[in-house]
Amino acid sequence: MAWRLSATSAYITGCAVSALGTGAVYPVNVIYLHLVRGLPVRFVGLSVFMSALAAIASAPAAGQLMARLGGRNVVVIALLVQAAGAAAMTAATTAAVAVAAMTVQGLGNGCFYAAQTPLVTEIAEGERRVRLLSLRYVVNNAGIGAGAVLGGLVIAACGPPGYLVVYLANSGSYLAYAAVLAAMPLTAFRRPGRPGPGLRGYARLLGVKRLRRLLLLQFLIVSFGFAQVDSSLPLYAKQHLHLSSPLIGAVISVNSALVVLLQVPATRWVSRRGPRAALRLLGAVWSLAMLTGVAAGLVPCVLAAGVLFVTIGVFSVGECLYTPAFSTELLDLAADQDVGRYAALASMTWTTALLIAPAFGIALVQLPWPSAYWLTLALGGLVVAALSAGTGPSREAHRAHPAGEPR
Repeated sequence: MAWRLSATSAYITGCAVSALGTGAVYPVNVIYLHLVRGLPVRFVGLSVFMSALAAIASAPAAGQLMARLGGRNVVVIALLVQAAGAAAMTAATTAAVAVAAMTVQGLGNGCFYAAQTPLVTEIAEGERRVRLLSLRYVVNNAGIGAGAVLGGLVIAACGPPGYLVVYLANSGSYLAYAAVLAAMPLTAFRRPGRPGPGLRGYARLLGVKRLRRLLLLQFLIVSFGFAQVDSSLPLYAKQHLHLSSPLIGAVISVNSALVVLLQVPATRWVSRRGPRAALRLLGAVWSLAMLTGVAAGLVPCVLAAGVLFVTIGVFSVGECLYTPAFSTELLDLAADQDVGRYAALASMTWTTALLIAPAFGIALVQLPWPSAYWLTLALGGLVVAALSAGTGPSREAHRAHPAGEPR
C-alpha cells in the first residue's frame, strides 16, 4: 500500500509541476510570437495549426510505442520532446523557428496526452484508475490557472525578457516531471508486448461499433462544449453582451474553480450510477446551460453578466462528469494490450475537435440572430444525451464483466 501511495503521490506532484509551467505560457503564445517577436499573424496562425496537426499525427505512433515500451516510458519521452519545444520558443525570432518550435511541442503533446490513460493503468488498479484520472484533471485545472497568474506576474515585472523566463520555466517543469516519472515505482506494471500490426491495428479497433460510437460521442462533447468555452464564448460575450475583458476572464475562472471543487464528488457519483447515466446527464445539463445562455442576450447588460455566470456554472457541473464517465467507458472497452491504441484514438479525436470546432462556433457568433448560437449548442447537448444511451453496457453488466473481457 505504501508503494501505491508513493506512486500516486509522485504522479500527482509531477502533474502539478507540469501544469504550472504549461499555464504560464499557454495564454501568451500568440501574444509572444506576434507582439514581442513581431511575426505576422498568418505565420502565428500557421504555427498554432502545425502544433495541433503534429499532435494528431503523433498520437498513433504513441499508441504503437506504448505497446512495446509501456505508458511511463512514452510519457517520459514526450516530456523531453515538450521540454525541447518550449526551450526552442526562446529562439523563435523568425517564422521558420516559431513553426518548428510549435511543431515540436505539438509532437510532444500528442504523445503525452495519448499516454496518460495507459500510464495510470500502470500506477493504479480497478476503480482507482478513474479516480486518479479525475484527480489529475483537477490538478491540471488548478495548476494551469495558478501558472497563468504566476506567468503574468513574471512578465509584468520583467517586461519582454519575462517571456523568455516563463518559457524556460515551462521547459524545466517538463524535465522535472520526467525525472519524477523515471524514478516512480509502478504498482500495476504490465510487461510490454509486441507493438502490433501498425495502422492495420487501428483499422481493426475502428471496426468495433461501440468504440466508434464512443469516439463520435467524444467528438460531439468537445465540439459543442469544451472547444466553445475556450474560443467562441469569450467572443460572444464581447461582441453581443459588451462585457469587459476582466469580466470575461472572471467567467472563465469560475469554470476552473467549480471543476476543482466539484470533480471529486462528481467522480463518486459516476462510480455509483455508471458511465452511461453520467454521459446522458452531461448532455442534458449542457443543454440546460446553453438554454440559460439564451437569456443573456435578452436582458439588460447589467444582468447579462450574471446570466453568463449561471450558464458557465451549470456547464461546469456537466464538465465534471466527463472525465470519470469517458475514462470508465474507454478502460472498460479496451483489452490490456490495446489500452495504448484506444487512448491514442481518443487523443486524436479530442485534438481534431479542438482544431475544427472553434471555427464553427465563431461562425455562429457572427449570425444576425444571437440566440442561434446558444440554441445550436443546446441541440448538441441533446444529441450527446441521446447518443449516450448506447455507448456501453448497463451498470449491472459493467460490474459483471471485468475490463477488457469481450462482450
